Amino acid sequence: MNKHKPIIGIFRERRDITTFHFKAPQYRRAYEEVIAALEARGAYVAILMGNGTYQGDGVFSRHWVLAPRDNGEYVFEARGQITVDVLWVKDQFDHDDSVLQVNTPEFRRLADDKHASYELLEAFHPTSRLVYTDDELSEAINDTPGRHVAVKMLYGNSGKGVYVGPKHDYDRVREHQEFPLQVQQFVDTHLGIPGIVEGRHDFRVIIINGEAVIATLRTPPAGGLKSNIGYGGETRLIDIEDVPLELRALCRDVDAQLETLGAERFYSADFGRTDTGWVLFEINAMPGTINRDRGLHAAQYQQKLIDFLYQAASRQRRKKP
Repeated sequence: MNKHKPIIGIFRERRDITTFHFKAPQYRRAYEEVIAALEARGAYVAILMGNGTYQGDGVFSRHWVLAPRDNGEYVFEARGQITVDVLWVKDQFDHDDSVLQVNTPEFRRLADDKHASYELLEAFHPTSRLVYTDDELSEAINDTPGRHVAVKMLYGNSGKGVYVGPKHDYDRVREHQEFPLQVQQFVDTHLGIPGIVEGRHDFRVIIINGEAVIATLRTPPAGGLKSNIGYGGETRLIDIEDVPLELRALCRDVDAQLETLGAERFYSADFGRTDTGWVLFEINAMPGTINRDRGLHAAQYQQKLIDFLYQAASRQRRKKP
């Protein structure tokens, strides 16, 4: 390995295991494409697994590489100790350390906690309240304007632990929700986004250091209020040139509040358009990548991610003696 190559670590799995499997073939293909492109660019890419393999100062006791086979397929092969310049965190990494992380532990903790992110980004969010008891919960729901409400557990994703619907239908026990909970004003997006969608939506934008690079339109099933795929929602990639200018400007404003949480930021932000403007639902510190089979927009997004990781690692490598 050329000592001048920037070394990019992808922390893929928190468990101390020797092999892993992707949930779906398209995820594996997307990673293979990104890794192959980074290596073609001149980087060395180390797949990392196991919190127990970390030794501090960017050093891991073992790593894996993506190795091509004659049939055009790839396999992951084990290697020894490695020191990375930048660590792209894709699973729970338990160490706060001097290694440059995408995203930093502080950023990840903020994004994981729905109310902590609300407190920092309150100017962009619907009005929310944190409650700890059933009495506080009932009071907060009654005080929230409108006939609908959102009640969320503080941690979780993919719509799990989230109720969105009429106030009179809400039942905490039936929803399997535990305190503390966030009670949030319902955001009505029925007006849609001109030129993109009619009706309710959840508009996810991927942001790299303040720059919006691609969006995903997510729409709920007929009569539904939740846009997550697990609840019957549908998704469609949106080219960044089709994202309204005011929303791209809003992404920069949101990112300006997050700059102190890390020099290299790669995350998603979910928005909805209302009759009074755009509203932020939440941020996510671990967006994925997309395989190129999904078309030109996916390929352009992949390239933005590749450029970002390569440049971050190169900047960090140049700082070393």
